[in-house]
Amino acid sequence: MRNILSILLILYILATAETAWGAAIPQASRYDARMQQVIYNPQNVTVVNTRAGFMTTLVFDSDEAVLSARPGFEEAWEATPDANRVSVRPVALVQGAPGEDGNTTQVVIPPNGRDWRTNLFVVTNRRFYNLELNVTDDTSAQPSAFQVTFRYPDDARNKAQNNAASRLAQWQHQQERMAVQKTLSAAQRPRNWNFLKYPGRGSDGITPDFAFDDGRFTFLGFSPHKRIPSVFRWNDGQEQTTNTGIQKQGSFTVLVIQEITPRLVLRSGHTVVGVENRSAGHIRPPDGTTVSPQVERVEKPVPDHQEDHHE
Repeated sequence: MRNILSILLILYILATAETAWGAAIPQASRYDARMQQVIYNPQNVTVVNTRAGFMTTLVFDSDEAVLSARPGFEEAWEATPDANRVSVRPVALVQGAPGEDGNTTQVVIPPNGRDWRTNLFVVTNRRFYNLELNVTDDTSAQPSAFQVTFRYPDDARNKAQNNAASRLAQWQHQQERMAVQKTLSAAQRPRNWNFLKYPGRGSDGITPDFAFDDGRFTFLGFSPHKRIPSVFRWNDGQEQTTNTGIQKQGSFTVLVIQEITPRLVLRSGHTVVGVENRSAGHIRPPDGTTVSPQVERVEKPVPDHQEDHHE
């Protein structure tokens, strides 16, 4: 029987201890105990200890905006939102009491730890916060806080991982482009890279990543996430069809236009991009009929009459 009672007592102590530990207690700075910080946990209530006559500021994440801050005991607490901060302070209560002369006398009740304990619910554009507000005095074991700053290690970790993944993707993209440039430069033909691109509104998805000609053909390179547009020669105010081929260089798709022309128009749906060859004809054309054995030549029949496209 004594063993059973001992076990029940231990279980009770553990249960009450777990309840007590459910609240998050901000940690004091090593420089000043009144400057505190706490790790954000949506499942925890954060305990905030204040002091009569002082303001305590809660600081949330830099990209948060406080939408509302409501204390449970509204008459006894002020909660003032400002950007990503909320300033709270306990205030005295003034109540009327009958005096000895029969008249009502105003009685001021200063903030105290027993009666002023309440909760605070904060809503930001990103998170919810549940807090417990306390009033401390000189006899309190816990120091009051001038500032409580929330930390978000999970968010920082995810952000660092995303940044690392983005940097890796950019590096891989750069390496692929360098590999394309190296492969193209390794050929025996000189190249003209003097091209300008004029993307229309919303046409980033069909704007080439690079453009050059070898004196015979024009080459437009597109990264994997881009669409391959239709290509037209701009001649005397009209758009005319061209013969094209496709070449793969790494992850890039290279559109080969089988001619040299000063101006090209790229179209896909309602999006349009202009491409200007500013040094057309400056490169001596190579011998042969194709640029590379990797180029697949696709002949397109030229219609009897050209279709005009106008922007």
